[in-house]
Amino acid sequence: MDRDEERAFWLLIAMMKKLKWRKLYKLDTPKLMKLLDRLKKKMKKEVEDVYLHMMDQDLPVEGVFAPYFLTLFLYSTPINIAERIIDCFLYKGEDFLLEMTIRMLKMKRTKILKFKAEHGC
Repeated sequence: MDRDEERAFWLLIAMMKKLKWRKLYKLDTPKLMKLLDRLKKKMKKEVEDVYLHMMDQDLPVEGVFAPYFLTLFLYSTPINIAERIIDCFLYKGEDFLLEMTIRMLKMKRTKILKFKAEHGC
């Protein structure tokens, strides 16, 4: 194992233990459900129109945002941005992920509100 891989391994261990991120992947995903509940509350308070539109379109917060929290928003994110996300996450914890999500929703509010989910097969 080279030095970078070893450092990445120990960083992962620290995240799982110190930040209690292991609970995100436990049976019934208790930490994930708690994060998504906090996100719903923040959405209702800060971007209520987006939240209501998602509900009208049958787009549950859990279904839309769970994959992002499970991957720390890193799936298909350019490496330079991924590094910043990890840095901020390690510094601020999961509050950063919630803040970032709300900011992104505010930035894309107009586009989201125009979106109409297609129902059917």
